[in-house]
Amino acid sequence: VGLWTSYASAQETEPNPRQLAEALGNSNEDVRRDAAYQLGRLGPAEAPALEELTRALRDSDDQVWAFSVSAIAKIGPAAEAAIPDLIEGLDPDRRRYEEQIRHRTAFALSRIGAAALDPLIEALGDGDDEIRAGAALALGMMADAATKAIPRLAEALSDGSEEVRGEATQAIAAIGGASVPALRETLGSDDALAKRQAAKALGLIGAPARPAEPELVGLLDGGSSQEIRAVVLDTLSRISFDSERLVPLLLEALDAPDEAVHTAALNGLLRLRDDAEKLIPELERRLTSGEPAQRQRAADILGRMGSRAVAAAPALVSAVRREEGDGRSAAVYISSLKGIGPECTPFILDALAEAKPVELGAEYWVMETIESYGIRALPYLTEAIGSDRLPVRVAANTAIGSLGGSAKGSRSQLISAWEDEEPVVRAAALLALQATGMETDSLFPLVRSGIADESAIVRRATATVIGAATDDDSFVERTAPLMVGALSDEDPQVVVAAAEVIARLESPPEAAVEPLIVCLG
Repeated sequence: VGLWTSYASAQETEPNPRQLAEALGNSNEDVRRDAAYQLGRLGPAEAPALEELTRALRDSDDQVWAFSVSAIAKIGPAAEAAIPDLIEGLDPDRRRYEEQIRHRTAFALSRIGAAALDPLIEALGDGDDEIRAGAALALGMMADAATKAIPRLAEALSDGSEEVRGEATQAIAAIGGASVPALRETLGSDDALAKRQAAKALGLIGAPARPAEPELVGLLDGGSSQEIRAVVLDTLSRISFDSERLVPLLLEALDAPDEAVHTAALNGLLRLRDDAEKLIPELERRLTSGEPAQRQRAADILGRMGSRAVAAAPALVSAVRREEGDGRSAAVYISSLKGIGPECTPFILDALAEAKPVELGAEYWVMETIESYGIRALPYLTEAIGSDRLPVRVAANTAIGSLGGSAKGSRSQLISAWEDEEPVVRAAALLALQATGMETDSLFPLVRSGIADESAIVRRATATVIGAATDDDSFVERTAPLMVGALSDEDPQVVVAAAEVIARLESPPEAAVEPLIVCLG
């Protein structure tokens, strides 16, 4: 129950706008707050209280002020009489929360509408920076209803106050396409500040600003400051400028020594990601450039384009292989491949054409990159199990294993790989099956044949798989004889693996004693 309700009950009357207005003068600030709040709920019906609400804009209590200015905004055009006080209130130095106060006051003025237009235009010439900035803010909130203010807002683009320039830029842009002729004219002025702000405003307007293209492109010549060039490049990328003309301009600027120009070019190229078919060939050419910085910038952009840049994956893979000896440079291209996403997997696997299976550890860049994709790479890896290239098959099985249980849907392909003629593939497949959480009942027939495989690589992998399942008592009991037999294996690594498994058993089988003594001897 609000304090006004208690107050009204004490008066034994129903609250109405007139009574609420009188309560705004009460000495109790809680009563004033509640009265202002209740008036705000009435909307246009509170117009009879406008005089008191306007007076409440000078109340020392922030909440009374906030409820009052909100109530005036809800009255709308009928609140015309409050305009002078609201404009004065655009300079909130006398209060806390300056930015919030300016925005609420500007909003109230914008809601009053047409009657506030001329006073706000006049306020753009006020001697107080805060009032000029607030007037521009309010005009921007009026959007295309403030078309009449375009000439004065265009002049304000060169205001001595940075805040006023910023608000004027936002406001003239909010008006929309109707501002373009004035902004084009400003681009031809001698005032560098005005030109820069006009270019920014055109960028905010977007596609309707395309008629300004000739003036914008003209500002890219050597006579413009680097700051203006940066703004123009950013704007051209926002107004649907022809991408075939824009890409060369942005690529040239990408190499500029000025940080602002370089950043604008980078952001502009990223906005063109939907025109990947036009942009990617240019970036691919840069990947073979003689300048390391150019190559790395191109890779950075491609990575940020995501899956749209998958066509550049072969070029990026080539770049990694070319610079594998330089870890820092190669890392840039690897990062780009990660950014593009799992669609790169087939092209990354292609890099294994000449690799040796023993090189395919998790630290190898191919494995590290593919594994970074996680489960998203699974469809590509599953397909790669059937590759005719040995390193690719090994990598695919190994990468699937790294996905753990989330890759259980690929077990049928892994079981097929277990029949591969190459031992290293069979070993990778068995390890992957165990890593995906294959039930031990299904795994047992595989390890039984694996420990007797003619290849030591497969037997080592089998011993590793058995050793990883020692928490399954039934499986341990069934595989213990296999491990005892492996103690006599001709391969020392298999013997060591078998001994480690037996050593972890709570009750090693008696049959293991003699072979273990032989091993120790």
